[in-house]
Amino acid sequence: MKTLFAGPFIGEFGWELFNWQGYIRKMAENYDRVIVSSRKNRKILYEDFCDEFVPYEVDVNNCAGWTCYGHKYNGKIHCKYNPTDFIYVDNEGDAFEVLNDKEQKFVSYGNKKESFDYDIIIHARMIIHRDSFKTLRNWSKDNWNKLIKKYLNDGYKVASIGLSGSAEYIDGTIDLMDKDLKETSDILSNSRIIVGPSSGPMHFATLCKCPQLLWCSNQPGIGQGYKEIYQKKYNPFNIKSIVYDEEGWDPPYEKIYELTKNHLEGEQGS
Repeated sequence: MKTLFAGPFIGEFGWELFNWQGYIRKMAENYDRVIVSSRKNRKILYEDFCDEFVPYEVDVNNCAGWTCYGHKYNGKIHCKYNPTDFIYVDNEGDAFEVLNDKEQKFVSYGNKKESFDYDIIIHARMIIHRDSFKTLRNWSKDNWNKLIKKYLNDGYKVASIGLSGSAEYIDGTIDLMDKDLKETSDILSNSRIIVGPSSGPMHFATLCKCPQLLWCSNQPGIGQGYKEIYQKKYNPFNIKSIVYDEEGWDPPYEKIYELTKNHLEGEQGS
């Protein structure tokens, strides 16, 4: 059988969502058998088309782009499958050469219900990374506490998602931390909006057809281009994406509250 072995993918979650799994899904159309390797909790991204998923664990907090610092794939896993073709990328130069301008194919995730389970999902990114730029994206817990208080005072049903060690549970919210991607996809597809700084879960929300409100920088080198990415490049289903980039990675919580309120009230009036 003509067999493709794709991976293991060792880079960032957001890159896997919009620069990798879509390519592999499209490539799979030309093979009789497809084996995919990535982190064990990423199986949901591939199960609609792969014949076998091979879990492969690396240090998730040490990734940037395609790379996981200090890690190098030794080639042993894919050898036993004797694939016709093997695709693996672990740096931007190779990714540009192998994947640039290739067609992608996306699917959505999550089982949508007739009514929403949650009004607001938050992802309180609190990751400490070797790359200071990634740590810079964190918002203070004080800001989160003040924002959540205003949401709750309005009667909104608010929940926290994310993985312990890279995100934080915020008091007063429904605790949906440390759920696997399948559970998270169901949560997001049945929520009115997700709020937080740019992150992998914000990108995943797009594929779960959940509107997002995110903040970022528009300065060269520390965040320029996020609006284009979220609203167009990484938005295959044309999901509403509110990108606030006027005050960098530390916007006032009052502004985020205002933007959230505007979206939810506008949604009800539409």
